[in-house]
Amino acid sequence: MVEIQDISSKEKETYKIVGSTESDILAETPMISNDCPV
Repeated sequence: MVEIQDISSKEKETYKIVGSTESDILAETPMISNDCPV
């Protein structure tokens, strides 16, 4: 799990890093591929 916080708004977003076949950016907890160039 990776948590990202916007410094100005203090808003936090949580992402789960998974394999490329499991990725689902629209899931309740978005899942991004370990191949994704974020």
